[in-house]
Amino acid sequence: MSNRLRVIIFLAASIGVSFSARSSDFTDCPSLLSESFRGKQIEFTRAELEKVGGRFVPISSLFPEGYGLLVGIQEDGHVYLVADGIRYDGGSIYKWIIRKPHATNALPSGWVMSLNGLSPDVVAHLRKNLSELSGLDRWSMSCYHGACSRLKKVGINLGGDGSRAFFAATLFERMMNEGFIGPASHKIPVDVFQLGNVSLKKIRNQIHADDTALLPTVIVLTSLGIAAYYLTPETVENHPQP
Repeated sequence: MSNRLRVIIFLAASIGVSFSARSSDFTDCPSLLSESFRGKQIEFTRAELEKVGGRFVPISSLFPEGYGLLVGIQEDGHVYLVADGIRYDGGSIYKWIIRKPHATNALPSGWVMSLNGLSPDVVAHLRKNLSELSGLDRWSMSCYHGACSRLKKVGINLGGDGSRAFFAATLFERMMNEGFIGPASHKIPVDVFQLGNVSLKKIRNQIHADDTALLPTVIVLTSLGIAAYYLTPETVENHPQP
């Protein structure tokens, strides 16, 4: 066998191995990824932030054919709603932050769920409600309680009766594991997207830390509320001392 023939055979074999490895890489990369979270496998699609500009993902690049209602969770655990371009962030009595509902065309790094199959009237009703919120209507015990409250007003509830949970971490877990129930009492189909690479477990740990920090505030405010109730003149008159 001539040296030239040996070189040709060697190059052909190298190209074949390279092509085989690359084909295997694409074959082993599924369209849907999954993460184990609180005993359940959550399937999702990942959007790489560096490919769409920094820490935000343009909504149009994620949903080129449009969308109705999105439930997003930021890396720090904060939850928000986006209804046809209007974003809502529930105010928290722990962080004392109020954000007015506002128009948005991008999503921050974290996770987002697209609630599919909803009636356009439901989305339009929610969008109108969010646009008209003002003052104390934007407040809630946590951003999760606020989001659940807004969704409930248009007939959307968490699965597993999650809306009655006290801790935000519990609401987050039920959002991811139990999903959402629609106005017709059916489970709403949901597409889940990871924006970046933060894990659900890391987000859950952050929310749990916020819950723990919130407890002293809740105790103080509850005590003040009870004291204010029993010290008002009307209450004193209705509860005469023996």
